Amino acid sequence: MDFKTEQKENIKINTFVESEFFTVYKWDITGETHLTYNNQYLLFSVIKGNGKLIHSGEEYILSKGSNFIIPVGFGEFVLDGDCELIVSHT
Repeated sequence: MDFKTEQKENIKINTFVESEFFTVYKWDITGETHLTYNNQYLLFSVIKGNGKLIHSGEEYILSKGSNFIIPVGFGEFVLDGDCELIVSHT
């Protein structure tokens, strides 16, 4: 299968599914990555490796099997580490 791939900062994003109903990505994190999301929620599942999410001075440990949601209006955050994530949104 051919996937759309985008590389920025320390993140490689493969788009697996993109439709009017939902989108599914695989994010490969290889270091500190600064992101901002305000207009949509994101659902994350860590499928490999370890890392952390940093938001408003708080750190949250991420490891294989972790699942979390970034809500609408979350703003700026950092993903750091060496991990692979499945990310989806509507």
